[in-house]
Parts: sequence; structure tokens; C-alpha cells
Amino acid sequence: MLVTPSVIDIDVYSSWKKLVQVIAWVLRLKKRLLAKRKQEETEVSQGPFTAQELEESRKYLIKDAQKSLHSRLTKDDFKMLSPFTDDEGIIRVGGRMDKAIVTYETKDPALLPHDHKISHLITQEAHQCGHPGGATTAAKTRAKYWILRVHDLAKTVKFKCVTFKEMEPKTETQIMGDLPHHRTAPDSPPFYYTSCDYFGPLTVKVGRNKTTKHYGVIFTCLNARAVHLEIATDYTTMGFIQTLRRFFSIRRYPAMILSDNGTQMVGAQRELRRMIEGWDIEEL
Repeated sequence: MLVTPSVIDIDVYSSWKKLVQVIAWVLRLKKRLLAKRKQEETEVSQGPFTAQELEESRKYLIKDAQKSLHSRLTKDDFKMLSPFTDDEGIIRVGGRMDKAIVTYETKDPALLPHDHKISHLITQEAHQCGHPGGATTAAKTRAKYWILRVHDLAKTVKFKCVTFKEMEPKTETQIMGDLPHHRTAPDSPPFYYTSCDYFGPLTVKVGRNKTTKHYGVIFTCLNARAVHLEIATDYTTMGFIQTLRRFFSIRRYPAMILSDNGTQMVGAQRELRRMIEGWDIEEL
């Protein structure tokens, strides 16, 4: 069946179902006119559209949209999709789903171009069923139609959907607090304000058939963002104090060291405080 392109301007429609019904009206009118011209008593449906009429309308729109694909089909642009033309002249995507217990259109969906109006309407209809994200919209669309670059089209439909924007969870808008003074002292020496943390464990070979776990300790300057790395032989307090001594011997004593509440770090703080109890700075 052929419909004059100027009769219906599909660009003015914003609903796939509405467009299919309008084309069905035109096709029904065409049947009546042809029957009168030939003076035949052809029975034309009355009242609501039948499923067959809507299916004919949908197939007409699909074949009309596929006209731009025929030239690319001859050039094997869709070779990876294994395309073929069925008995009704619709270009479909092949595959390995012949034995699957699904509908024929799911096994071999119709191939549609990305920039055609009905591709946008079909994707929009799939999105309006629940207003999901782009990936879900693309999956729903490809259950029946194989639209080229459907993920880009689904993203476009999603960002234009007002309902999706209202349903989308709002991100946190709280402004972070100001940086502390030891993060904003650019004239201080390197590692004058320092932070440290453990990473690992690292498997180290200590013999022919024996391995052990060592840990890396990272010291970071809070102003220059310089990094100093050390190795801790274990996860104990004494192992961390030995690491600190090696760090102090190279980078000198910092004014402040920030860390998390690791057991070895809390224990090192307690041991260092115990060492300086009773010290008299004036006597020293």
C-alpha cells in the first residue's frame, strides 16, 4: 500500500500510537476509494480499528522509514547485524535466536535509522512506560525494534522527559567546610604538616619457600602534596614507630601528623606520650 508523502506530516506528531492510528485512517479511506473506483463490494471495516489494520499501519511506517537504509544495505554497512528482508519487504536483523521461545519480532527485530521521526517516537513510548533510565529504555525498545544508536536516542529522550527529572533523586547540595589552617600554609617546609596511612598487605619472599606480609606506609605533605613511602614489617605499634624514625631521619620532625584511628597508630601515640612524661624542657 502506498500513501502520498504529503498527506500526512509525521513530524507534527508526538505519539507513536497516535501516528499509527492516523495512518490507519488514511489506509482505510484508501480502501474505500479504491472499492468505489472499481465498483466492487469490498467490505471495509467500520468503527474502531482492528488489530490487522493497526498492524498494517505500523508496517507501512516501518517500511517508509527504512527507505534510507537500502543504499547502505547494498554497501554491507550492516554486515555485523546479519540483515535480511522478510516476505513483507521489511528489513530485519538476524542472529542466533531462531530456537528461542519468543515472538518473531523479538527474534528478528525491524531495523530502523537513528535520525527518523518514528525512531524517536518508538523510543519515547518505551521510556514513558515507567520513565526508566537510558539503558532500560534502550533494552525495551530493542525488544521489538533495532534502532541504530538507540542508546544515544534513549539519552536524548530521558533528558527531555519532565517526569523523569521530577522522579530523579536529587544530589546533595551542601557546601563543604573551609580547609583547616595546616592545609593552607604554602610557605611551610615540605612535610611540616603531614598525613600518613597504611596500604597493602604486600607479599614479600623471605626465603626459598617462605613468604610474609609487609605493609606500605605513605606519608603525604598536606601543602605541597609530596609523597614519602616506607615499609612496615608488620601491623604492630613498634613496627610503626620504627617507620616513623626512618621518616624523621630523612624528612625531619613535622609539626603535626594526621592519621586514622588504626590500632598501631593509636598505640604509637600512646607510647610516644609515655616516653615524654616527666620531661623538663628547661633542663633539657
